[in-house]
Amino acid sequence: MPGTHFPLTVEEISEHEYVTVDLMNIREQFVNLDLWPCSALDKKKEVVAVSPCDDADVEALARMYDTYEPKGAFQGLPPIDHNTCMEWIRSSLRTALNLKAELGDTVIAHGMLFPMADPDVLEFNLFVHNQTQNRGIARIVTSLLIAAAKRLGYKKVWVFESRNNSRALHIYHEAGFRDARRERNDLELELDLARVSETPELYKIITPVAPSTGLIKSPDYLTGQRVLPDTRSVIIYSHRFEEFTIGKDHPFITARSRLFIDMCARHNLLNLPGTQILEPEPIDENSVLAYHDIQYYHYLVMASQGVFDPHMLSYGIGTDDNPVFRGVLEYAMLIVGASVMGADLLTSQPDIDLVFSPTGGLHHAGRNYASGFCYLNDIVIAIRYLLQQGHRVLYFDIDAHHGDGVQFAFYDEPRVLNLSIHESARTLFPWNSGFENELGEGPGYGYNVNVPLAPGTEDEIYRDVFHRIVLPLVRAYKPDICVLAAGVDTMYTDFMTHLSLTNNIYAEVIRAIRQQVPKMLMLGAGGYNPLNIARDWALAWAVLHDAEPEGDYFGQMGGRAATAIDGASLRDAYPFISATKIAEARAEAHRVMTYLEKHVFPIHGLGDEAVRT
Repeated sequence: MPGTHFPLTVEEISEHEYVTVDLMNIREQFVNLDLWPCSALDKKKEVVAVSPCDDADVEALARMYDTYEPKGAFQGLPPIDHNTCMEWIRSSLRTALNLKAELGDTVIAHGMLFPMADPDVLEFNLFVHNQTQNRGIARIVTSLLIAAAKRLGYKKVWVFESRNNSRALHIYHEAGFRDARRERNDLELELDLARVSETPELYKIITPVAPSTGLIKSPDYLTGQRVLPDTRSVIIYSHRFEEFTIGKDHPFITARSRLFIDMCARHNLLNLPGTQILEPEPIDENSVLAYHDIQYYHYLVMASQGVFDPHMLSYGIGTDDNPVFRGVLEYAMLIVGASVMGADLLTSQPDIDLVFSPTGGLHHAGRNYASGFCYLNDIVIAIRYLLQQGHRVLYFDIDAHHGDGVQFAFYDEPRVLNLSIHESARTLFPWNSGFENELGEGPGYGYNVNVPLAPGTEDEIYRDVFHRIVLPLVRAYKPDICVLAAGVDTMYTDFMTHLSLTNNIYAEVIRAIRQQVPKMLMLGAGGYNPLNIARDWALAWAVLHDAEPEGDYFGQMGGRAATAIDGASLRDAYPFISATKIAEARAEAHRVMTYLEKHVFPIHGLGDEAVRT
C-alpha cells in the first residue's frame, strides 16, 4: 500500500538507534510464534499466506519491489534504484522482524517491526504491492504484526505516515492506532498493545463473505430441466459428484451415486412409471451461513483451494477423516444443494412424494467443525428449509453411526422428531453421543430419541426395535415429511461397523416408514462397501416402487456366494451369528427400549396400550 512507509533513508538506517538492539533472541521468538504460517482470505476469496521472512527471501522481495509503484513516494522508500533497494531490503531483514505475504508463490506484501532503544516499543512498516491493493491484504498483515508484537511482550507500536494517505490512515485507525504527533506533511501514530488481542480473528478483519440473512433458499434447479407432469418420485444425480476425490485411500466413496445409478440400470429400475432423474445445483453461500459458522466457512474456502493452515485443525479440517483437498467446499455445497432441492421438490410440487439424493446425509458436520467425513451438514440445512415452510419433520436415521451433528442442531426443537437407531458409542464413532438418555432439552425434551445397539444386532432384534419404539412414536407425532438418513453401513458386510444386519430388514424398515408419512426425502448417508452401496439403495428404490426384480430372493437361498456375484441379486444372504452374541445384543436392545418406553412415551401420550405392529 503506497505511503505506508518506514521513515528513514538507507543512509540513516545504519545510524538509527534500533540497530544497537540485539535481535537474535527476539527474532527467534518471533519466528517460533504459533501464529505462523497463517493463511487468510482476501476480498477476492484468494488465499493469502503470511509467514516470517529472512535472507532466503531477498530475491522474492526484490521482485516485488522491482514492479512496485510508486517508488520513493514517502521519504524515498522503497528506493527507486535497484541496487539501493537491494541494500535496503537486506538492512531491513537484518534490523527488523519481517513478514511476507504471498499469493501462490508471489510475494505481494512486506511488513516489518523495528525494535527501538526503548525495549517496550516497536516501529511499524508495511508495503503492499499496488497490483494487489484494495483486497484487505494490508489489514491481514497489520493485524498479524500487531498480534506478534503483543505476544512478544511489547507495549507500544508506532508508525509514521503521510497525512495525505487517507487509505493507510483509515486502516491504522481501524487497527487501534491513535494520532500522537502532527507535522506539516506527516503524522505519527501510536498503538497501545494493551488494547489489542494476541489472537487476531482474521475473518472479522476481512469479510469476503457477507453475513447470512438467516434464510435458506433452494437452488434454481429448474434452469435447463423441468419436472415432468406425471413425476411422483425423483432421483437427484449429477456426474459432477464423481469429479471430486477426498483421498486415494479414504473410505468415503464420492462416486457412490454412480454405483447406485449403474445398479438400477442393470435391474431396469431407472425408468419406472412416475420416476425422473434431475440434476442438482450448488447451495448458495447465504444459505450455508444460515447454519454454519462464518469463520469455519472461511477455512473451508481455503481448504477448497488445496491450502492447509494449522488453525484448521481446531475446526476439524485437515485430519485423516476430513482432509484438505481441492474442491472440498464445491463438493459439499453441491451435496447441500441436492438435499435442499429435494426438500423443495417435496414442498413445491404437490404430486411428488419421494425424493432420493444418494450423496446426501452428512450427519456428523457441526456448525463450526468438520467430522466423520462430513464438512457441511446438508441434513440440518434441508430440515431448516422445511421448518421455514412451516412443516413438521421426522428425522429418521438408520445409519450405523449416530447422527450427532443433527442431534446437536435440533436438541431443543419440538418441530423435529429425531429418531436414530445406531451402533452404540461404546463400540463405534462418534464416541460421545447417541445414548438413550439424551432426550433433548427445553421445549425439545422428549423429541430426541436414540436407540443405541450392541455389536451383533441382527434383523430380528432390529425389527423389534422398529415396531416397539419407532412406529408408535411416528404415529403419535404425525409428521408432514420424513427426512431419512438411509446409511447402508449397518450391514454385516460393512468393514467399518459391527452390526449384523442384512438388507432385507433395511428394505423392510424403509418401506414401513414410507407408509407412515405423506412425503419422504431419502438421503444416502454412510456405507463403505461399494457393493452394499449399489445393491442396498437399488433394493430400497425397487421396494419403494413395488418393482423388485423377479426371482431376487435367489440371494437369500444361494448363501453368501450369491451376493458375492456383483449384482446377481439385490437381496442379502443371512449370516451366521453366534447365539451368545445375539442374546447379548437382544438384552441390550431390551434394556434401551424399556428405558425409552418409560421416559419418552408418556411425553407423546403413549402408554402400555401403544399399538405395536
